[in-house]
Amino acid sequence: MDWGLVVTGTSMAVSVIAMVRALGWAWRAQQEAVRRQRAHEALMYEQVAQFREGSGQSASHRQNLTQALEQFRVEVPDAMKTPR
Repeated sequence: MDWGLVVTGTSMAVSVIAMVRALGWAWRAQQEAVRRQRAHEALMYEQVAQFREGSGQSASHRQNLTQALEQFRVEVPDAMKTPR
């Protein structure tokens, strides 16, 4: 038996396992980022709806919503929003 091949094969297998684990972690991190982005979008759309209704809102509350909506517009251009 050629022990050099065994060691090389084992080393490659360990490398492949590490890469698969890293890909799994990256995939989960991406899924979590998408989930957070969608939650953020939902919150902003809810605030837009409240802003449009506008009933009983104080001037400072409307100003806060306006600032939040402007920040959302700057942070998340339409092309980057997740599809519904």
